[in-house]
Amino acid sequence: NGGAFALSVRTGIHSGTIGTNARSGFLIGAGPNLDWKGSLLVHDGLGRDFGTFLGINHNGAAIIEDMSEGATTLIASGANQGGGFPSAARITLIGSYNPGPGTYTLTISSLGVTENLISQASTEVPSDRILGSFGLMSNRSTSGTSFWFDNFTGAGDALQPEPERNLAIIGAMHTLHDRTLRLTTQLAPVDLATTPNPTLEIFNGTNWNEIANAPIDNTDSLSSYTATFEIPSWNDNRDTDYRVGVQVDGETYYWGGTIRKDPVDKNEIVVINTSCQRISDGSVEADTMDWSPVEVWQEVLMTTISFLSTGSFRMVPSQ
Repeated sequence: NGGAFALSVRTGIHSGTIGTNARSGFLIGAGPNLDWKGSLLVHDGLGRDFGTFLGINHNGAAIIEDMSEGATTLIASGANQGGGFPSAARITLIGSYNPGPGTYTLTISSLGVTENLISQASTEVPSDRILGSFGLMSNRSTSGTSFWFDNFTGAGDALQPEPERNLAIIGAMHTLHDRTLRLTTQLAPVDLATTPNPTLEIFNGTNWNEIANAPIDNTDSLSSYTATFEIPSWNDNRDTDYRVGVQVDGETYYWGGTIRKDPVDKNEIVVINTSCQRISDGSVEADTMDWSPVEVWQEVLMTTISFLSTGSFRMVPSQ
């Protein structure tokens, strides 16, 4: 929107030794031509619309790299005034809009524990290069270096908060059989140690009432980040609105829907089945991945509609 923005985060080495190609910092302009959910999936494979990296490399120098063409191309780099990758640093990214040419000046700076300048790099890019999602990015390199991040903040007119757009809960599926409801919700990766059990609530026409909570799966210490609710003696004579809630960092996020009644009064019912769906024609781990609608798309499902009363069935594309 032509406004300025600023990002800041603290980072350092969590484990391992620093190796060539290790880096830590920000990724901006990821998936600019995808919808907001699609752009949040950008990861791993470099390629079209992957974005621009701004951060610190293995030598501790501030760098800006184009990663949107299937390879890493250095755009700008700064001198390392401190010697080597810092044990702890604060990285700041400042974006300033230039109304004449319609460009942004991007400046990445690495600051030490006393706010001393370690390294700085700057470049000018077309304004459309900052569109899309942004976030934190690190590269383990061949030595398996891992990094920590803390105190990630952002400010500025170019950042427009949209709190209703969240992926704390990705979705939910349920079955209702013999008056027993089983509902499984899929969460985004959350901190298992601090995240309370997700809750299941139903709406009685006036208020939401919690009827159950369920632990987040941690089978064999390898979580699927799912929670499954099982509710016996469910009232299957009516449609019931529900919502699943999960609390992350003190804020509760919801995903809702409707549990339909058991259609025992119907002579004919329609069953819709979807399976084997995918959202990409490429490998997200390959550096040839195309993070545009060419290879990442909204689901256009082939839906099986089965008329159980007659036994006939046909395939139709969903709208």
